[in-house]
Amino acid sequence: MHVVITGSGQGIGKEIAKDLCVNELVNRITLISRSSNVENTLKSIKNLNHNLEIEAYIIDVSKINELEKLKAYFAVHPPSALINSAAILGKSAKFDEITDIELLETFKVNAVGSFNMVKLMMPFFKTQKFGRIINFGGGGAAYPYSNFLPYALSKVSVIRMTETIAKELEEEGFTNILVNSIAPGAVKTQMLEKVQKYGGEVKTTVDVVEPLKLVNFLLFNQNMEINGKFIHSRDNYNDSSIFDKPESLTLRRI
Repeated sequence: MHVVITGSGQGIGKEIAKDLCVNELVNRITLISRSSNVENTLKSIKNLNHNLEIEAYIIDVSKINELEKLKAYFAVHPPSALINSAAILGKSAKFDEITDIELLETFKVNAVGSFNMVKLMMPFFKTQKFGRIINFGGGGAAYPYSNFLPYALSKVSVIRMTETIAKELEEEGFTNILVNSIAPGAVKTQMLEKVQKYGGEVKTTVDVVEPLKLVNFLLFNQNMEINGKFIHSRDNYNDSSIFDKPESLTLRRI
């Protein structure tokens, strides 16, 4: 597999890269971040696996013109999987203290950035008739979360985008291109520190190992029925019965 990971300069994106770099099913990893920290991730991964093919790009995924430079690269090294973990927390405040510019900036990075990456890579997935896409939901996507409206709105959009793209692919007959979103839980990252700093309620934290297991499950599981789902890292996803009902683990009016 050639796995592309956005937001891999720090946080959970970096941890996913470090975890996958020692997986024998992965032969190439492409790191993407708008921060130069991605170069540190590249160095740390090379130290873990000298034989792995690795590339790093400093790119803002919300900007189409910056993504253009990846097309030629992917033409030579077609991607097998995309993990969209690039995100910003955005303004932390009550809704009437947030400007439209602040709202749009968060939405642009988290939702539009994820959309841009999926759209960029989809032609390669369709040519191969294979692909795995993992988008990140998060706090406020499944329930209201005071003071973090820009982040929550963007993540709800990512989940509905996931469901819609999955449905469209199924209708087109691409049954082996699977698109799912995950809720990693409150992993101890720089973003969680910001959430707590601004008064965000965090009842329990999650060891990063838990979302890493879920990422691996979705990347390498061959069950093509798991598509268009929103899965928490603490769900019992190894029990296939939780996916039996079409509306399970999805956004719905109940």
